[in-house]
Amino acid sequence: MHQPILSNYPLPIRLALLGAFAAFIRAGKHQPANKQVSAQTVLLALRAISQTHMLDGQPDPLADKKGQRHIILKRQIENYRRRDPPPKRKLALPHIAIEYLNVTRADNNPRYQAIQDLCTIAWFYLLRVGKYNQTTQTARRRTIRFRLEDVTLWNHAQVLHFTLPLQTLLSQFTAATLRISNQKNGRRNQVIHQEATHDVTRPIAAIIRRIQHIRQHTSDPTTMLGTYFTGHKHVAKQVTVTDITTALKNTVQILGLSRYNITPADISSHSLRAGGAMALHLGGVPAHTIKLLRRWSSDTFPQYIQEQITGFSAGLSTLMSSTPLTPNSAIKPTVRLLNS
Repeated sequence: MHQPILSNYPLPIRLALLGAFAAFIRAGKHQPANKQVSAQTVLLALRAISQTHMLDGQPDPLADKKGQRHIILKRQIENYRRRDPPPKRKLALPHIAIEYLNVTRADNNPRYQAIQDLCTIAWFYLLRVGKYNQTTQTARRRTIRFRLEDVTLWNHAQVLHFTLPLQTLLSQFTAATLRISNQKNGRRNQVIHQEATHDVTRPIAAIIRRIQHIRQHTSDPTTMLGTYFTGHKHVAKQVTVTDITTALKNTVQILGLSRYNITPADISSHSLRAGGAMALHLGGVPAHTIKLLRRWSSDTFPQYIQEQITGFSAGLSTLMSSTPLTPNSAIKPTVRLLNS
């Protein structure tokens, strides 16, 4: 069937069609929930129209004579954006929550064990959500989650093979590398490396436990790290984003972190990545180093470094009150003026 080319329509008709389409998307008529969506979602839908036309060798129907998005459409999107509620960014999860998950490991419950291990791995490796779990049990995304074949365990410069006994791996590992096969920012075959820690929150030990659990049931190297096997038939299932978020919210509730203004409503799976970045920042690691090592490709990285921990403001009031803004000689005339 022949598809109409919007750029062939007169400008008033083209803008009316695009404006109506934007309103249709905004109202959520394109989805079963029939719920209003954000201005960003509308913008993405309009961009899809532009890309479809340009890939077909046609002019961008959204652009004016100067190649810019037409002012009428820009104003419509801006109006939607102003009416959108302000975004509520999820808070960074402190290290104490990861400690709690590791000291309260669920015995004989593969699902909870997988959730606890994945939380630890994601926090230390600053993983995006889609790299270690999926939105639902049936969701399919372009992003490839970490698999067995994406993991390399090390004993200094020597590779430790997965088939070694669990106790051997746990006693000899010194580091682990995760290879990114498909990254959100388009970079592939990058690696994330972490050395061993000796406290209760050992991310590499969590990786080893994931490997060992999976290998007890399958030798398929493409099996996702978020896979766990349960039931007498050992059915393979996947840890979802909801599983992770629920566990984190419960942990925040149990630990009473609301006294630090961190409530369950402030936490999601994104809090793991933000928490790892916050820990690095508070540890004195420069922001540009964190951005480089943790694969942030844009200037949105500082959004993960939030002023939510007292470590940022400790002593600042004392410093501000004890540091003169001007020399004493310049202050005296001001004091006399105020007293007159």
